[in-house]
Amino acid sequence: VRQQRILFFLTIIFLTGVQSIAQDAILKGKVISAQSQAPLEYAVVQIRDSGDSIYSQVITDQKGRYECSGISFGKYIISFQYLGFETWQKDLEVTTGKIKLDDILLMPKEYLLQEAAVSGEARPSEYRVDKQVINVAKQLESTFRKCQPSSLAYPISLIILNLQRCVMVSAQILIRGWTINNIF
Repeated sequence: VRQQRILFFLTIIFLTGVQSIAQDAILKGKVISAQSQAPLEYAVVQIRDSGDSIYSQVITDQKGRYECSGISFGKYIISFQYLGFETWQKDLEVTTGKIKLDDILLMPKEYLLQEAAVSGEARPSEYRVDKQVINVAKQLESTFRKCQPSSLAYPISLIILNLQRCVMVSAQILIRGWTINNIF
């Protein structure tokens, strides 16, 4: 009789321990692009409780797979986020130990952008391994910027003098011993 009581208590303790272990669930699934059907690596999977606090958060692997473990039974909101895609979320009730969700298809987010103007300036000269390339147009532009409209005669005469000293040789210009390959 005494052995039966001990065996009974041990059985109850063992079953209580198994039941408490079984209270945590594992959530698995895959996140893919709805447009290209490609897996989305580094997508964020968030599980939030009813108070909108983050309960668990994981990142998808190279194949778009995720696994959230240690989730207690209860009601949650699960959301899937990926840069450039719409956020997808739904209510989730965890009642069993293993949950396998269907593939989550995220739609690309469309952005309406304002017009963008891009401008740049070439450097007046650049050094390469075997030569120095001088951007003549850039140097002329900077010369004209420095001058007042009334004193344009000086830079123009300087340009004419420099051009008189130029010799055209097979699409290269030689000025005072310097070779210029890229004129503009």
